[in-house]
Amino acid sequence: MSDASIAYAQLFGLGLPWVALHCGAMCGPLAAGLTAPLPARRDRVRAVGAYQLGRALVYVPLGALAGALGHAIAVHPTLARVASFAGAAALFALAFARGGRTASGVVPTSALLRRVERGGHLARLVGAARRSLARGQVFP
Repeated sequence: MSDASIAYAQLFGLGLPWVALHCGAMCGPLAAGLTAPLPARRDRVRAVGAYQLGRALVYVPLGALAGALGHAIAVHPTLARVASFAGAAALFALAFARGGRTASGVVPTSALLRRVERGGHLARLVGAARRSLARGQVFP
């Protein structure tokens, strides 16, 4: 078996289950939330179609950019070293940047919710989520 065959077998063996689980757990609820309030089937199909088109318009260029960057890094060893160093430096900087974060470097969810509530964006939704979490409920 060639190296390429082994790599594709690994991608297929690990990628297919991962994609199936990811889509069902993340994209499924989003699509269901888009269509739940729409009574007509045509409107639901249109909403899901718009959602999928939006995903394609974002993911395709980002995937092409990531592929081009990966190819450039693989072809030029010096660029690979520079990219590795830059990535490590960025992760190091993020790990030690405080700015109101906890010791682990993570912004607490409660702080994020307070920021969103103060900003006026999604204030009712976030308020309902906070109240339901305070009552021990998962959903408002």
